[in-house]
Amino acid sequence: MEAKDFKKAVELVVKEKGISEDVIYDAMELALTAAYKIAETTYNDYHEKVVETIGEEKNKEIKDNIAKEKVISTPPSKSKIIDTGRGTVLCLDSLSGRYFRSSSNAIIEAQNLINKKLNSNLYVSLNELYDELGLERTLLGDELGWSSTGILLDLSNFDSEIVSGEPVLVVNYNRLPVYDYESLY
Repeated sequence: MEAKDFKKAVELVVKEKGISEDVIYDAMELALTAAYKIAETTYNDYHEKVVETIGEEKNKEIKDNIAKEKVISTPPSKSKIIDTGRGTVLCLDSLSGRYFRSSSNAIIEAQNLINKKLNSNLYVSLNELYDELGLERTLLGDELGWSSTGILLDLSNFDSEIVSGEPVLVVNYNRLPVYDYESLY
């Protein structure tokens, strides 16, 4: 269903049933949040079982290979590399797909600041991490985030090589950000 068809369907229900658009959109948001939560839980269960089956070392090897494939399949163009002013190492944020210049120390510092906020504020948005990394905020960055569950954020960094031979630090996440993170603590 295309967006215009969906909008027509919502207008029809509003007109015929007298239900407000807000109620329909709220119900849709609730359904999408529930679907996301089911997918997240399923993924986490699957990932835990995979690590249990193949071991942590093999899991790291697989993650390294995924990071390398991501860099090879989406090489940076020089005009799209963001200069954060925090280092000269080429980095790739695995969530947004953005390339930026930083350093492993700056990434670890951002991780530590976010974990400190998690411990004191109980939740943190993805955009707050992007602020700490020196990246622009994204539309989804306020919708996604982490709540304090006792598990701290760990930005696992994997080195990869691109065609020109410049090493790329791929920023991966041990905990993916989730919707409705503010209500989960």
